Formats: sequence, C-alpha cells, structure tokens
Amino acid sequence: MGAVSRVPANTNLSGACAAGVARLGVETCLAGDLMPLPRRGGVTPVAVAELSPDLAPDLARRLAEKIGPVALFVAPRGAIRARLLELSRDAGARRAENRVDRRLSCRPLGSAHPRLVPAVAALLLLAVVLWPGPAFATAIWIALLALTTNVMTMLAGLGASFLRARPATPATGAALPVVSLLVPVFRETAMLGPMLARLAALDYPADRLDLLLIVEAGDSGLRQKLAGMTTGPAFRTIVVPTGGVQTKPRALNYALSFARGSIVGIYDAEDHPNPDQLRRVAAEFAQAPDDVACLQGRLSFYNARQNWVSRAFALDYALWFGLVLPALARARLPVPLGGTTIFLRRDLLERLGGWDAHNVTEDADLGIRLARAGYRCRLIETETLEEAACQPVAWVRQRSRWLKGYAATWHVHSRRPGQLLRDLGPAGFVWCQFLLLGALAGFALAPGLWLLWFTTPLGAAGLWPAGAPPASVTGPALAVAAAIQVAAAGRAAWLTGQGWLWRSIPLLWPYFALGTLAFAKAIAELGVAPFYWDKTEHGLSPASYSAAS
Repeated sequence: MGAVSRVPANTNLSGACAAGVARLGVETCLAGDLMPLPRRGGVTPVAVAELSPDLAPDLARRLAEKIGPVALFVAPRGAIRARLLELSRDAGARRAENRVDRRLSCRPLGSAHPRLVPAVAALLLLAVVLWPGPAFATAIWIALLALTTNVMTMLAGLGASFLRARPATPATGAALPVVSLLVPVFRETAMLGPMLARLAALDYPADRLDLLLIVEAGDSGLRQKLAGMTTGPAFRTIVVPTGGVQTKPRALNYALSFARGSIVGIYDAEDHPNPDQLRRVAAEFAQAPDDVACLQGRLSFYNARQNWVSRAFALDYALWFGLVLPALARARLPVPLGGTTIFLRRDLLERLGGWDAHNVTEDADLGIRLARAGYRCRLIETETLEEAACQPVAWVRQRSRWLKGYAATWHVHSRRPGQLLRDLGPAGFVWCQFLLLGALAGFALAPGLWLLWFTTPLGAAGLWPAGAPPASVTGPALAVAAAIQVAAAGRAAWLTGQGWLWRSIPLLWPYFALGTLAFAKAIAELGVAPFYWDKTEHGLSPASYSAAS
C-alpha cells in the first residue's frame, strides 16, 4: 500500500460502494469512520476519518481480508458519517426493530391473541358474579402472597443495607475508556439548553466522551433547534427513521450502531447526573470482574417536595434504588434496570442484541436477559436527579406503561419456563416470578389489602366465605407488613440523603392504591396496544425544587 492521501473537506462521497459497506458491515464502518468507494483497477479506495502512518498497514491488511486490496484516503469525518447514514438508514431501521431474538422479544404480542386479555378479564368477572365467595377467598390468598413477597424483599433490602460495599474512587489518568452517552430526546425542545449544560458539566475528558442526541425523524421542531445550536458540548445528532413502532428502545438500538465507546450509558433529557459520575463508572468497570456487564446508578427526584405524589414517588424510588436493587445485586439475582443512568459494556450489549424495541419497559427486560446470559449488574454510589411525574393523571400514565411492560416481560420470559429455570437457576427463576407477577398483583390488589383492615372483624365473626384465610392470620400479617414497610422506607430515605421524607411514609398507602388505576389501564392496553409508548411529559416542574434541600 502506498502513502496515505488526504482529500478535501468538500469531497463528494455519494459514490460510496454499498456492496463494500455491506461486506464490511455497517457497524464496522461506523465504528471505524471509514467508507469504501467503487473499485478502481482492482483496488478499493477506502476513505477514513483518522489514520496514523503507523497504523495504516495493519488497517489495510484487515480490510483486504474482507474486500480485497485497498488504498486508504483521509476524508472528513462528517462526510463519511453522513453517507453511511444514507446507505444504512433503511437496513438500520429494520435492524433496530428486530435486533433481539424473536424468542426473547415481545413483538409476537402484536399479532398473537389480540382478544386474549379481554377474554380473560371477562372470565374473571363472570367468576366473581357466579361464585363470589370462592372468588373473594382466592383474592385474599393472592393478596397475602403478594404482600408476603414484597415484605420479604424489603427485609432482604434492610439486611443488605448494612453491608454496603465501599464505592470505587473516581478514575483519573490517561487510561480512561471512551464512553458513548445515548440521550433520546422526543418533543422536548425547551429542555435542550439546560440538558446540554448539565451534560457539559460532566467531569470527563472531551476526547473520550461520545455524546449522541437521538431524535425521531418526525420531530421537526427539535431537529431544527438542534441544527441551530452552536454552544455546549460537542455532540452528534442521530435521526431515527420512522418504522413499525416508535419507542425509546428502538431509538437506542438505531443509535447504538453509531456509538464509538466501549461503554454505553443512557440518560434522559431531564436528568441531572453527578458531575463525577462517568469517572466512577470507569473506575467500577476497571475493577469489576468480566461477568459484571452493567452498572446502575441511583435515581432520585429534584422535585420531590412538590406535592404528595412526588413525595410518595420519592419514597418509592428510595426503597427501590436504595434497598431493593442493591440487595438483588448482592444476591446475584436478576436486576430490573432503570431506564436511565445505566452503563453497559458495549461488546456484551451487542452480543445480547441490544434492547427489545417492542418492550415498553426495555430496561427491566434487559436486566433479565443479562441474567439469563450469565451476566450481573452492580449498583454504584452515584446519583442522578430527574423529574417526578407528580400529577395523578401523569403518574398513572407513566406507571401503566411500566406495568404493561412488566406483564409483557413476564410473558416473554415465562413462555418457556424450563429454559428460564435452566438459565437463572431455582432462586433466579422464583425471584423472576415474584418480581414481575408480584408487582402486578401488588398494584392490582392494593385497595383490597386495605379493605382487609375493615373486613377483618367480619372474618373474626365467622362471616368470611369458606376457604378464606382466618382473620387471626390476616390481621397480624397486615400489621407486621405495615411495620416493616415503615422501617424500610425510613431506612431507605436516610440512606439516600432524604431523611425528611419519613414524615411522608403514610402517603405510600394511597399512592399504591392509586396504582390500581395504572394496572387497569396497563392490562387494557396490553390487549389492544401492547407497543404503545405513553410518553411522560417533562419540564413541568421548576428546577428550584430540590430533593436534597
């Protein structure tokens, strides 16, 4: 191979060889910022964005193994990426929707049994009408089982909270890895400026930070504003073509092909991450064993004080991220990830097929798929503040999407129970059932649990139907569960630096009862619109609210 040449910045790469790109693979071209041109005289010219003379022979040899003799040319990175985007748009869009193996995806829900959910609901209603006594007794037993599961989870979290590992020191030095941050933004034009300012405040070398803002093709207002922005951190705009579904995981899958980092992180537009977060991530991955595929940061709310819903939501998150998830990670059980402030090893993420584009809780599903593949998630001592959906209607809409995704995730991973048992082992299998079905049952029967407080005297008088648990069991069980929940919530609030939330613990009971509405909406949608993404609107709460104040 001769000397490396340089072509002008205005070079037209429209004649790029689609066949050559296909042979090399779009991911290879995007990762290496290179573009094969039509062959000339038996040699394929390849435009590359960066190339040192020392590395040129090795790159030419590796490319020649796939497409024959090559001659390397240095061309503008922007021109290469723009042309690659044109060539890969349709194929990339299709791949974004189908990266996950169909056997581990919920996309068959779109065509299979569209009337199954209404039929099951009708049968349950008929059973209540025809056999009210046995139906009531069964509901009590299911409610107690769900309550017992949740109490055991909180007890495990309480115990694990006294065994917290020492956090890694934020990484420094020249060996920091390249981190790709995927930030999906949809109809959030007003948040762009503040969002970029927060990302610019991250303490990480600019040359090792690969920031991708992901926008939908139909979001013209957002695209126009991004095109006109000249300040803030350097970023690339990834425009996701329209397709069969429009979901966050589909957008993440599409953008993943453009990412350069060995670590991939996810942020949402409203996130306020700790400035040293990426250095902590780099340090944790550097010392973690190879089976740790994912790091999950703690999420909390900057508007936790806004009203009763936001305070209860903050307690809910404190319990989840402060107690439950650390206990699961320590026990090496499947960890249902949060949708933001997660960081993954790029190679392992691609090996698993990325995210399920049809699952509206792609984060929880990914956590289970990681566990099934033999990988672990670790919780790290870093926090990201985000905006709580603090109006009841907005909260119900958001929680219904989560519950619908939990139901779809349970369906996907439980339709071959034998394989799930082999993948997760007995403890992981049982926990997976408790996690997904327990959450659904807990919200479905939350009002019924509190109704038991008032009907227990009837049970003591012998007025409950045959087959129901005795009142001497339900009464003490409810009292013990309430005491454990109060203790766990108080401990979680203290651990997450929100000790003032203890006064809001009684709000958890009406808060979880509100979740029954979300459950009803989720189940209804599962039957008619399983892939519908009921987006939460952000930017409604002023940043002056602070969960830490």
